Amino acid sequence: MKNVMAAARAGHAAAVAALMADDDVNPAANESQALREAVKAAHSDVVQLLLTCDAVDPAARNNAAVGTASINGDAATLRLLLADPRVDPSVGDNYAIFMAARKGFTPVVELLLADPRVDPAAGDNEALRTAAMTGHLDVVTLLMADARVNPASQNNFALRWAMRNEHADVVAALLANPHVAAAHAHAPPPAAPRR
Repeated sequence: MKNVMAAARAGHAAAVAALMADDDVNPAANESQALREAVKAAHSDVVQLLLTCDAVDPAARNNAAVGTASINGDAATLRLLLADPRVDPSVGDNYAIFMAARKGFTPVVELLLADPRVDPAAGDNEALRTAAMTGHLDVVTLLMADARVNPASQNNFALRWAMRNEHADVVAALLANPHVAAAHAHAPPPAAPRR
């Protein structure tokens, strides 16, 4: 069991394949830990190999593999995981898209937006608010293009925090959105940042 996990963690696809062929080795042991190790280390070739084993569950431990691939910005691995119907990328109130948006991982956000199970407006548009607050223009633009997202939610939170954090390009993109512009015209100015 530990050998397959170590091989997966190290990215040794040939060793993982040999161990999977051994009847005494269970690649799904410890709730598919070998898969989670390969995902954590961004070894998409090993992930693909492990997913050929029906016993390996990519949704184990509350879809931890999807969360890890999203947090790490690993679009190649995430694509493999999303192809498995057992995976649910919306667990944890759409934690995967929130974290990918927060870190500015545009390709991961694109993949998650393409999955109908993901709600980019979850948590009162938390993914957009966080992307704006952290200055990730590409992610903000991508999320605003989705009709489910309300960029003016929470009294223009995204705009106010983009302004407060001096993300001029994000501010300009948000103000170009008619929902934000209309709401901004009637909103009080943001409070000055604390020192």
